[in-house]
Amino acid sequence: MPDDPDPRDDTARRVWLGADHTVMGLRQPPLLARAADWMLAEARAGRDADMGGWVVAVPSGRAARQLLAVLADRAAERALALWPPRIHTPGELPAALWRAPAQDATAGELARSLLWSACVRSAEPAVRSALGGDAPEPRDERAPAHDAPAWGAWARGAVGDLLSAGLWPDQAAEMLADLDGARPERFVALGRLLAGYRAALRQAGLLDPDIWALEAVTSAALPACERVVLVGVLEIPGIARRALSLLPERSRVCSLVFDDADSAHLYDALGAVDPAAWLDQPVSLDEASIVRAGDHADQAQAALTELALIAERWAHEHGQPPTPDDVLLGVPDPRLVPHLRRRQDLHGDARVRDASGAPIDRTAPLTLLAHVGEHLRTRSWDSLAALVRHPDMHALIDAWLGRGRWLDDLDRLGVDSAPLLVPPADAPAALARVRDALDAALGELADPALRRSPGQWRPAVASLLARCFGGRPLDMRAHDSAATVRACRAVDEALARAAEARGLEPMAAGALLGALCAAVRDQRVPDDPDARAVEMLGWLELVTDPAPVAIVTGCNAGVLPSSPSPEPFLPGPVRRALALPEATARVARDACVLRTLARSKAVLRLICGSRTAQGDPLLPSPLLFRAPDHTCAARALRLSQDAPPGATRRTLGPGLTAGLAVRQRPVTPAPMAVDVPVTHMHVSWFGEYIASPYQFYLRRVLRLPQLGPRARELSAGAFGSLVHGVIAAFSARHAPGTPPTDPRAIHAELLDDLDRALPAAARRHASPAVELQRAVAQRRLLAFAHWQARRASAGWAIAHCEHALAGPLDLGPGLEPMSLHGKADRIDTLDPALDPGPGRPRVAILDFKTDDSPVSADERARSRLGQGSAWKDLQLPLYRHLFVPDRPDAPPVQLGYVNLSADPDADPEAMADWGPEDLDAALEEARRVALSVRRGRFGDIGRPHARHPPVMAMCGHFDRLRPAGVSADDQTGADEQAGAGTDDHAGHDAGHDAGHDAPGSAP
Repeated sequence: MPDDPDPRDDTARRVWLGADHTVMGLRQPPLLARAADWMLAEARAGRDADMGGWVVAVPSGRAARQLLAVLADRAAERALALWPPRIHTPGELPAALWRAPAQDATAGELARSLLWSACVRSAEPAVRSALGGDAPEPRDERAPAHDAPAWGAWARGAVGDLLSAGLWPDQAAEMLADLDGARPERFVALGRLLAGYRAALRQAGLLDPDIWALEAVTSAALPACERVVLVGVLEIPGIARRALSLLPERSRVCSLVFDDADSAHLYDALGAVDPAAWLDQPVSLDEASIVRAGDHADQAQAALTELALIAERWAHEHGQPPTPDDVLLGVPDPRLVPHLRRRQDLHGDARVRDASGAPIDRTAPLTLLAHVGEHLRTRSWDSLAALVRHPDMHALIDAWLGRGRWLDDLDRLGVDSAPLLVPPADAPAALARVRDALDAALGELADPALRRSPGQWRPAVASLLARCFGGRPLDMRAHDSAATVRACRAVDEALARAAEARGLEPMAAGALLGALCAAVRDQRVPDDPDARAVEMLGWLELVTDPAPVAIVTGCNAGVLPSSPSPEPFLPGPVRRALALPEATARVARDACVLRTLARSKAVLRLICGSRTAQGDPLLPSPLLFRAPDHTCAARALRLSQDAPPGATRRTLGPGLTAGLAVRQRPVTPAPMAVDVPVTHMHVSWFGEYIASPYQFYLRRVLRLPQLGPRARELSAGAFGSLVHGVIAAFSARHAPGTPPTDPRAIHAELLDDLDRALPAAARRHASPAVELQRAVAQRRLLAFAHWQARRASAGWAIAHCEHALAGPLDLGPGLEPMSLHGKADRIDTLDPALDPGPGRPRVAILDFKTDDSPVSADERARSRLGQGSAWKDLQLPLYRHLFVPDRPDAPPVQLGYVNLSADPDADPEAMADWGPEDLDAALEEARRVALSVRRGRFGDIGRPHARHPPVMAMCGHFDRLRPAGVSADDQTGADEQAGAGTDDHAGHDAGHDAGHDAPGSAP
């Protein structure tokens, strides 16, 4: 391990520990073990290894724990008495060198957040103007401090960037005085905010650790420090660099670099990466180490499949399978963690464990408080629905009201009132008991007029948590119980520390709970220890872990290197002038990590996804293309190909040995036998059965309800029902008889009917989307008005509107007929004085549609199959069958659709040209369907409609799931955005089914 004193810095030297896994065929110690060996050799004096005066910096807290353990093991092997060093992360160096004050003297996260918010709200208008906008007014709780866009959090983040660089805002303003476009007055204003915040801290009797660190570096005398050792540190904050530069001459700074002396030009004097030197630095990767996968679930599948393959080869080469300690799962993208957790149980005995633990804001107490805070701040239907669905709040309300259908009633009311968004205060009295139970559960928190300081709210929050979680047995050996206790303790500690701060403003409970949840959300709940588990680590933790096998997921652009959040206050030129880290520093760091992993791990796999869960394309990480041009071209070509299907997986047995390959298949529950046969059907159900017998079984036989979420706009079915209702009201006024022939008069009538169906009083609470949909409906009704005027002028009169039809469908000799029912939208008749011509119909049965794109009657009712066609919608033929019984002297009837589409120039009229043979075939298909339903043939999944996602999921059609309200057809245009672009059967036919929801007496 050659030493290399840096000629640019007399107080620092760099020690090159190398990174290669093997040298001349000999396996080398893990990287932290090499660092521990060097430290013991430096500190050894006889039988002692005294590092008590050392300060050591490592990249992460996990690396600190690992280094301490390795030092203890290595010292024990050498029979040395170890006095361990103080080990910290680089950002903690100032606190380590100056001995930070006790924790009880520092402001907690909640107090800091609230103090910053108060300072911003009380700032003078000139300060807000200099910062570039209007900050929230004093006591404006619509912009709570915990909210990301809120100015308190923004100002705190901007100041934090400067403090970490070792700069006060006033110093930054001076440095930017001559930089064009830098607007130094903003930093002067930021300095005034910081001065107010420091004054508030003094009044509260607390310290901010970040401010204290910079004060210490700029003013306090540095105590003697025997040695500072930087172990594998690739990034050093500006304040830490400033602290190291102030060390006295007798203190030595030494950097242990996981690289060779030949690469010295890639690092600065302290062993951190030099961004400029890494711009074009190649990274050698084995082509087999790069694996292409699909979305996040596919990446998780690919990671565990690679683990199985590696285990097979490892067992073959080493005579035994790898242990979990030999393998790491790198997860630079935290969105992959839940997918890996879900997939682990599909792989035999293998387990994964998140070394950092689960976010505490996903625990039951924190999710409950977040929902309570959101509801108290907004008092909206959505927040109420989310709160009462929380399992612990639901149980509390159940205990208050007694088990019943109160949640179903609440859901139904919410859907019925949506999307007009009637506030809960105006809801029917049926909700009073639910609101009373909720108020009782929340106690003092439910009072919207009550204002208290954070510490004074502590008993009320504790009472709520006690009511929800205090009455259950908790087993601290169980992860869920331990997480609940830890979360409750974190909440109480945050409020207790805030209670120690003097002068915090009184606030409403909703604002307090929002800030409280934000203050503790960065805490983690450790996973249960599991000796069989493979650890999941973050990107920067992989290098220092001794495991020889690393499988890294999420190797995509935007993740590696990570994309920094946009910072309008500190753009690139400003960051450069202030010597703040830029994006190039992050790229250099991640390139160095990848290069070190490729050299230090015996096996490395890099898995990059090809698409998001929504199907959007993903690009591979640019770090994978730090290679010669011909290699990059071949690699890009390979990675641009479609990822292999992720259906096949390999399971892991005990000890990570590979098991048999299996294939995933959706499991669909088999239909149960129907004791009582179906005896009647609505005419629209035939199309449902033809599309998917299994979906028909779920919806029409089992009658499984599908209560959709509260919408912000009218769904496709609701929009169709709205337009149908307006047309029905117009038709009913003029039936029987001839309506007006002036399109303007017709349109005026229709608009009056639309206003009655969608009154202004209801629209007052609606979202803007509803107003847009109202405008879309007006345009489509205008198309109807012109069509109706032309039809009336041609002599057609309205005979019936929403005409109920019923009758039997003969199924054959000896079989009970199937009873049919339905409602025809409209039946028109031709003026008797007019002669339509020989054999031409004088009666027309019409069905109104609100599709985006008009289609012919044949396209709507029949599917093309090779040279022929097959019926897919029997509604119109069955209407004819019920209206005109099948007999030789039956008069001809015209069948057709009126398409009120998004195209104002399209002809709405789409009349069917079906002859007797076509109609006979339709009736024969209806008999086949009715017989199949009668005999309980529901096993065929078929092609379920995309409008019913729960049904599609039960049928295994996960690939066709789409957001509610989106048509199954490929539709485009503004009307689809308004939710008006799909067929209206979902809503309109539901009205036809009233009173006939259950087929026969089927259960």
